[in-house]
Amino acid sequence: MNISDLTPDFDPARVDETKTTPIVFEDKAIEYKNADIIEYDKEIRRVVEKSGMVYIRMFDLLNDSDLYDGLHPNKSGHEKMFIRVRDRIIKMIKV
Repeated sequence: MNISDLTPDFDPARVDETKTTPIVFEDKAIEYKNADIIEYDKEIRRVVEKSGMVYIRMFDLLNDSDLYDGLHPNKSGHEKMFIRVRDRIIKMIKV
């Protein structure tokens, strides 16, 4: 087993679009939409799996209540993410 076997890659988690669309930052409107994140996630997964690394899906994990500002995970969101990553690492080590 090498270090890349133990290095999971993460996909983007979903966002609460009512709080993230649009965000005005330095006179530019930035939107975080779940449809865009899904497309971005597909490409990340393709690259990760092609490279032989482990992919851990996060998009389906968090609810609106797990995001403190609609975009970033709060304590419960981070805990859910930790558990998913921890469980995957444990599974990889047992193989």
